Amino acid sequence: QSNAGAEWYIVECENGERLRLRNFQGYKVFITVGDEGILEYKGLTIKSFQKL
Repeated sequence: QSNAGAEWYIVECENGERLRLRNFQGYKVFITVGDEGILEYKGLTIKSFQKL
């Protein structure tokens, strides 16, 4: 899958680690600045996000 249409995010984990992840599902996975929740990802790609 190409990076065309990908939204990129810097995500901070509970342990302070920061990851640069992409989202190809902007129509389905909504993430905004300051959101906290459970993120599922594979490689560099966000699979799902559930707000707390």
